Amino acid sequence: MANENIYRRFLKWLACSLGFGILAVLVFVVFVDPYDLYRIYNTKGVNAVKPVLARYVDEIKLARAVKLQPDTLILGNSRAEIGLDPESPALKKKGYSAYNLAIRGSAIVTAQRQLDYLFSKDIKPKRILIGVDFVDFVNPDGALKLGVDSIAPETDHFAIDNYFWRFDSLFSMSSLKDSISTLFIQNDGEAATMTERGFNPLNEYIPLARNEGYFVLFRQRAEENAKTYLRKQRGGLDESGFANLRAILRRAAQTEGDVVLIIYPYHAQILALFEETGLMPIFVQWKKILVEEAEKFRQSSQLGRIRVLDFSGYAEWQCEKIPAKGDLKSTTHWYWEAGHFKKALGERILERALAALETTDVQAENGADFGFDLRMSNFEDNARRLGLENQRCLGSYRQMFDDVKTLVQSLSG
Repeated sequence: MANENIYRRFLKWLACSLGFGILAVLVFVVFVDPYDLYRIYNTKGVNAVKPVLARYVDEIKLARAVKLQPDTLILGNSRAEIGLDPESPALKKKGYSAYNLAIRGSAIVTAQRQLDYLFSKDIKPKRILIGVDFVDFVNPDGALKLGVDSIAPETDHFAIDNYFWRFDSLFSMSSLKDSISTLFIQNDGEAATMTERGFNPLNEYIPLARNEGYFVLFRQRAEENAKTYLRKQRGGLDESGFANLRAILRRAAQTEGDVVLIIYPYHAQILALFEETGLMPIFVQWKKILVEEAEKFRQSSQLGRIRVLDFSGYAEWQCEKIPAKGDLKSTTHWYWEAGHFKKALGERILERALAALETTDVQAENGADFGFDLRMSNFEDNARRLGLENQRCLGSYRQMFDDVKTLVQSLSG
């Protein structure tokens, strides 16, 4: 009997301890709030700085967007997530409430799905700034043809509606680990973080650049890109991406929203890689189709305003010199590496995008030094611009072009 009582007391103690432990973890995660989902307590120096999302990125970003109900959305992949700050002065001075839904590694189908979900929650942004990435539209297995007016079907099932991710983000070892990490990064200016409005400042690249040098960052990315482009050089355009784009434009048209399609400002190194791997003709073809799609919606007056801004080129920003091998002191102002531009350049993109939405004078707008307002009527003008910029960049930075040629030859052999 005595042993049975001891056994019962032990089980009660064990159950109470387990229950208390579970409750403590739940309270701790909710209090620290590493994914910025609850906002019960948010204090500078304690938990105001949140770690970069490593899981449930789409679900958590969408959940945040629903809470904030932004009137301006930034969509795209890592280039937009890292380069376009929704708390930019360009947006703030106009009183816009913006959110960055861009997700690294995502394609345009993700942007469509995100917009479908927000519309299902009756969140209908007045402005959509979407970074479109040429490489995502190239199918290495060959062109995929669809009807010229094909529109991707609306999404009717969303991962965010699955409640497991909410449970797992509240009670799991990963959420506990991220909560502890949150406490330790509050005063670390080089920690990987994500802002309340979805922007990733890529702070973790700061020590990489300092310890390894920008040359290494550019070189590693160039090798990765060259391999990717060589795989895709015999491919063609996958038109399913354009079907997703039409679905996004159709959504925007429902509220007469404004849309800016942003052709990313790839560093000149990437454009040189396009040339050497044979992708440049497809790049030009892709731009033309983008413009044609925009023209269709513009002419039918289905949208408030739509712009295709071509930030690609070889101007002084894109032709920024890469620090030499072994140089650990020199820094770059505009790029982390060839594929990802810094917030400083992103600010110029946002300023240009908002300015383009406020005028119909295309000729005056194209007097700007960055971001060409691309139309079918000025498509050849843009080609001439690119040609002139290419010659200037080649004249001032031939070494970069030679290095790209050598790299591609070494990988092709």
